[in-house]
Amino acid sequence: MVALKYIDIVGRRKIMLFTPPGMIFGLVLASISFYYLTKSTGGVLVDGAKYPKTWSSLVLFSMVFYVASYATGLGNVPWQQSELFALDVRGIGASIATSANWAANLVIGATYLSLMHAITPSGAFGFYAGLCLLGWLFCIFCYPETAGLSLEEVKLIFRNDFGIKASERMRAAKRELRERGDEPGSP
Repeated sequence: MVALKYIDIVGRRKIMLFTPPGMIFGLVLASISFYYLTKSTGGVLVDGAKYPKTWSSLVLFSMVFYVASYATGLGNVPWQQSELFALDVRGIGASIATSANWAANLVIGATYLSLMHAITPSGAFGFYAGLCLLGWLFCIFCYPETAGLSLEEVKLIFRNDFGIKASERMRAAKRELRERGDEPGSP
């Protein structure tokens, strides 16, 4: 709920650029911790095995860190993206985006245990860290900031490409107009 309060103040793009590194860090730390945690058991988790408390604690810390990073960014921002769709397709676009989100959750949930068994817990968390890295790179190169833009302006920024530079120019121009007091509707 905290992230939803600040999403328009901080901006979606900034949140999506600054929280994935925390997710990646948490997953990489989990991968490293699982590697050393399961070193004596051949890379697999064994019921009843006595694992070192240091590595067990680091696994717990890394998961808490990952979840905190996820909750402040990727857990909230995608639910606020209906403005990326034109008004005439907004319902369909939001439905497809929501379906894709839940489909990805289903795939990860359904394959998690099999993946841990196939490539070890360390490998599974390393794989998830790689997926997060790819998502972060997508945000860096393809995700524009839409905070403070009208629906018509959002439509304009996607006219030629992903709209990152267009959104930056448009937001800077609006900020300058606001600072000068020349914004439409101001006295």
